[in-house]
Amino acid sequence: MRTISAIIGAILAGVILTMTFLTSGVDVKFFINPLGLAIVIGGTLAAIFLSYSLTDVLRVASIVSRIFLRKDKSFKALGTDMMKFCDNSLSNGVPALSKGEVHPFLNDCLVLISDGYNDDEMREMLQSRIMSTYEMEKYEMTIIRSMSKYPPAFGMIGTVVGLIALMASMGGEVDMANIGNYMAIALTTTLYGLIIANFIFKPISDNLEIGGKQNLKTRQIIMESAILLRNNASLLVIQDTINSLVPPREAIDYIGGGAKSAA
Repeated sequence: MRTISAIIGAILAGVILTMTFLTSGVDVKFFINPLGLAIVIGGTLAAIFLSYSLTDVLRVASIVSRIFLRKDKSFKALGTDMMKFCDNSLSNGVPALSKGEVHPFLNDCLVLISDGYNDDEMREMLQSRIMSTYEMEKYEMTIIRSMSKYPPAFGMIGTVVGLIALMASMGGEVDMANIGNYMAIALTTTLYGLIIANFIFKPISDNLEIGGKQNLKTRQIIMESAILLRNNASLLVIQDTINSLVPPREAIDYIGGGAKSAA
C-alpha cells in the first residue's frame, strides 16, 4: 500500500505545483530560471559528493526507485502467509528453503533450522542480521535526509547572487526591466530549493524511515514464528505470537478460518 501511496503523492505534488504556476496570474516564463536551477542542483550535487562516497551517491537512484517498485505486505497479509507456511510445514515437514511466498528473510531462518542451531543461537544470529539490515536502511535514509538540507541553502546563495546583481544595476541608470529579471533570479532559486527539499528529499526520507521500521517488525515476526515452528509449536501458539507483535487492527484469525475448516 505504501507504494501506491507514494505514486499518488508524486502525482499530487506534480499537479499542485503545475496548478500553482498556471493559476498564479504571472507568465510561466518568470518561473523558469536555468541559472538558478543550475546553482541549486549543481551545488547540492557538489555537497553530496563531498559528504559521501561515490558508491553511496550511486545507491541513491536505487533507493528512490525502491519506493515506487517494492511490494510491501501488510502485517495481516504477512501473518496469514506465515500461518499457511507453518500449517503446511507442521503437516509435511519443515522445508530447507521456502519458495519466496512469505518473505526472503524466511530462508535465513530455515537455513539455521536445517543446520541444527538451538533457539538461543538462532535468535542471536537472526537478531544480528535484523539489526544489520535495519542499520543499513537507516543509513540510506540518512543520506536522503542529508540531501534535503542542501537545496534551500544553495537556493539562498542564488538569492544573494540575484540581489547583488540587482544592487549593482542600481548604481547607474535604473532599468526597471532588469530589476524585474534580477528579482526573478533571486526568488526562483529559493523556490527551487524549497521545492526540491520539501517535495522530493524530505518525503522520501520519511518514507524510508517508516519502511525501515516496518521491515524491522516484519523480520521479527518471521523470526519468532520460525523459532516456534522449529519447536513444533501449535498453530494457536504461533498465531497468538504473531498477533502479539502486530497492531490489533492487523491481527489474524487463521485458526478460526482455514485451519479448523480444513480439520
